[in-house]
Amino acid sequence: MDNNISHILIVDDEREARTGTIRSIKDLHLNCKIVEARSVVEAEEMVRGQLVPFDLAVIDQEFDPPKIGKEGGAQGLDLVGKIRRMFKICPQIRIVVYTGYPSLENACVAYENGADAYLGKGDPKKFQEKVKQLLTMSDIRMELDKQSVAQREAEELAQQNRVEWCEKYAGQVLLIRHGKVEKNSADRAKALEFLKSQPDEAIYEFGIIAIPAKEGAGANVQR
Repeated sequence: MDNNISHILIVDDEREARTGTIRSIKDLHLNCKIVEARSVVEAEEMVRGQLVPFDLAVIDQEFDPPKIGKEGGAQGLDLVGKIRRMFKICPQIRIVVYTGYPSLENACVAYENGADAYLGKGDPKKFQEKVKQLLTMSDIRMELDKQSVAQREAEELAQQNRVEWCEKYAGQVLLIRHGKVEKNSADRAKALEFLKSQPDEAIYEFGIIAIPAKEGAGANVQR
C-alpha cells in the first residue's frame, strides 16, 4: 500500500456525511484517491466505468429518495449486492456499510449481500481501524491474484514448449516472467534464492515450473 495508490469510493447522499467520512480517511495519511457518489445510481456508473478498480467502497445504508431520482427505492444494502455481482470489474474491492442507523437485521442483510464490515457512524476510530485493515487485505488479495495469473501463464507456456523444454531444461527449475525463462537452475533452493533477491513488487510476476529429469516426460508444475 505504500507504493500504490488505494482508490476509495464514498457513497452517501448527504454532503456533510461524505465530508466527515473523507476527513476520517484523510486523517490516516494514506496514499489514496477518494471519489464521491451521491446516489446508488451514480455509484453504479462509477464502478462500471472505472479506469482503475476501486479498492474500497464506503456505502451509506439509507438514501433520501427525492435525492436519487427515479430509482429512489435503491438503498445502500442493494448496492453492496450489485457491486459484488460485478466481480470481473472489481474483484479486489472491500465494502463497508457505514450508517447512522445501525441494526442487527440490516447488518445481517449487509453481510449476506457481501459487505466486509457493517459499522455505525458514532465510532470514527473503529471506522479508521477497519479502513486500514481492509485496504491491507485488498493489497494482499491483489498480490495473490497477480501471483496466480503469473503461475497460470507459466504453466501454459510450459505446455506450449513441453518437448523443447524437457530436452533443454531436464531436471531443472525454471522461473518464468513475462513469457520467458528468467532463471533456470538444477538446484531448487538456488532458484528460490534468486526469486527472494528480486524487489518485492516483482516477486509476484514469476511463475515456477519444475521440469522432470526423465527425458520426454511432460512438464510437472511445482508451486
